[in-house]
Amino acid sequence: MSTDLTHSIVSTDSKSTEKLGALLGKQLKGGEVIELVSDLGGGKTTFVRGLAAGSGSKDQVASPTFTLSKVYDVYSQPSHADVAQGAGEERKGNVQKRTSTAHRKQQRSDTPQAPAEPSASADGQAGAVRRLRIHHFDFYRLYGDAGIMEHEVKEAVHDPKSVVVIEWGKAVHKVLPKKHLVVKITNVSPTERKLTFSYPKTLSYLLEDI
Repeated sequence: MSTDLTHSIVSTDSKSTEKLGALLGKQLKGGEVIELVSDLGGGKTTFVRGLAAGSGSKDQVASPTFTLSKVYDVYSQPSHADVAQGAGEERKGNVQKRTSTAHRKQQRSDTPQAPAEPSASADGQAGAVRRLRIHHFDFYRLYGDAGIMEHEVKEAVHDPKSVVVIEWGKAVHKVLPKKHLVVKITNVSPTERKLTFSYPKTLSYLLEDI
């Protein structure tokens, strides 16, 4: 008997589908695997667009049908605790350095030193650090042996700071965890979609706001 839980909701238009994705994206922690199931044009990319935005990613989402995979990064500013810890470690290192070099003559230079530049993320946010990486796979056009992609999927699945979102995942099902979130999208009308979420209890936090 399956231990999966299920929850269904009807989306009235593409904006609603994107919003549902955003509500789920807000709950991502890393390590989740999400399989999207629908017919062609069912709204999978729309859902992923919302999911990426809800997670905090500024990257542009597009269907990876022709490229097989895309990556969306999620950056965040370090917390006050992280900054304080980093400053403390830097001071400690400076003290140790001064102690170990106290016996040597300190050299001076008349050349002014350029101020250190703040660190920046790939999207230009000064001081930001990458919090999550969303791997978006689409294997609709993966013909024949899926082995060429299994290694990449497996690496992403086992990275605790990555989220795997996969379309047409049957080709690589053997490298997916047995218990993961499945989002099945079915057409109800020309504009309405029914989204059915099947998930283990351990992933129930993803549906808290849906």
